[in-house]
Amino acid sequence: MKMYRQFKQFWIRFFIIVWEVVKSMKSIRGLISLFISYMIFQGWAFLFILFGNAWMKGIGAAVITFWFGPGTPTIPIILIVALFIQRYILLDFSNQFHLKEKWIELNQRFGDIKTESKGVIPMLFETFELKNIKLKNRVVMPPMCMYSADTEGFANDFHIGHYAARAIGGVGLIIQEATAIDKDGRISINDLGIWSDEHIPGLKRIVDAIHQHGSVAGIQINHAGRKAKVENPIGPSAVTYGGEYIVPKEMTIEDIKKVVSDFKSAARRAHEAGYDFLELHAAHGYLLFQFLSPISNHRKDMYKDGKILLREVVEAVRSEWPKEKALGIRISAYEYVKEGVTPEMMADAILSVKDLGVDIIDVSSGGNILVKINAFPGYQLHLAKKIKDLTGLPVMGGGLITTLELAHYAVSSNQADLVYLGRVLLRDPYLIINQAQDFHAEIEYPKPYIRGKK
Repeated sequence: MKMYRQFKQFWIRFFIIVWEVVKSMKSIRGLISLFISYMIFQGWAFLFILFGNAWMKGIGAAVITFWFGPGTPTIPIILIVALFIQRYILLDFSNQFHLKEKWIELNQRFGDIKTESKGVIPMLFETFELKNIKLKNRVVMPPMCMYSADTEGFANDFHIGHYAARAIGGVGLIIQEATAIDKDGRISINDLGIWSDEHIPGLKRIVDAIHQHGSVAGIQINHAGRKAKVENPIGPSAVTYGGEYIVPKEMTIEDIKKVVSDFKSAARRAHEAGYDFLELHAAHGYLLFQFLSPISNHRKDMYKDGKILLREVVEAVRSEWPKEKALGIRISAYEYVKEGVTPEMMADAILSVKDLGVDIIDVSSGGNILVKINAFPGYQLHLAKKIKDLTGLPVMGGGLITTLELAHYAVSSNQADLVYLGRVLLRDPYLIINQAQDFHAEIEYPKPYIRGKK
């Protein structure tokens, strides 16, 4: 009976993947790629049957019988070749479907991912050390805008409760939402701010709440650039993001110098507030990334090379952020259009600042151009692995990861050193402490909630 269930589940997965790949190849070049691959491996046999002589019809029938019988499991070869043709011959990068991650997702859906035996600590629940920080597990809550500060950027009781809840829930590293270094560099008017010393006491309350419940406190500092919801946004060039966003003013050298100074001051304030980890936001189409992308940077001066600004910012930040404290950068490793950045380009940018004391890279994607992304659980893990291999730095990876099974796969398969869980932690702050026992992981359950433990 068990073998029958395994057999049945295998074929369910198999045909789901076939259908998902076919659906993902909906562009014209994708359909052409699928047709070419099909003709290479199987289509010619139908032509033999339809137009060949008796000898050719026999060969065609035998091949078709094989493909729909013993050869059926080799159908993924057709799909892999089709994906290869689409991406690397026809240069259509709109399809970011990855067979390996999809197979893992289906395994978790059908409950077949195996956890370590009792007495062995699963890698997801192992400690992780980086300079001054020691994480109790490898789960990260990434920065997610809450749009809940007042219009002057001050923290309030919501922020204390929000971050404290995830610390109680067992998250190893909590990175506070994008916190604006400039009032005119906010993503929204309700962003948290760090452009004034007056913000420090409120931010310290957040840090203290996270520390009180056993997690490491990080902060992401940011300037939104052309995506700032302000009256007069600035950017590397006078090129709009699109949609409801207005055309930004092209930054002068003085504007650039002010941004560098603002990042430096924000780093000092973050240190004074007591954060353990500092992350620079160079992803999702915000200012630092805008300089790195040829889509948004059309400058003619030295700053056409966005690595120059990145290096100036890291140097300035490191002059205030202690060397013994960990520093990370969040990047978008891919823009999903051929004229945008690639993992290789972003790795080159990281290597240009690695010597300045960058310790870890938080890998995401997109956000600088309006484009449809084929997102699925774990869809960015391959990008994290690529950046890890190209830079030699530890990485955080993720992307719609909704279960600890897939999170565990991410770190145990060396796709990432840490894994970030975003939306699922918004839905369930206590996911980690409630599911740890499923991995035979022994973690301390919050004493006030012990009666509710499963």
